[in-house]
Amino acid sequence: MLGFYFGTQTSCEEIRERAKLKITDMKARIGDLEKMKSALQALVDEGGSREGECPILESLASFKNERILAANTSKPGGNG
Repeated sequence: MLGFYFGTQTSCEEIRERAKLKITDMKARIGDLEKMKSALQALVDEGGSREGECPILESLASFKNERILAANTSKPGGNG
């Protein structure tokens, strides 16, 4: 935001509008972080009682596989 102050002819109203947009963006990011925090906390709380069980790693592996599948199906000549 300081970049607008030095050497620009930007009006106060335009800066205010840009600041409002920035706040909206920040709220969305905070919301996304809260969702990720909740999901991670649920995995931590789930634990893993047997040798080789780790819900966090299993979830990450599943997420990675889903992303790979989605990337492959969206490519030309893919399965989707």
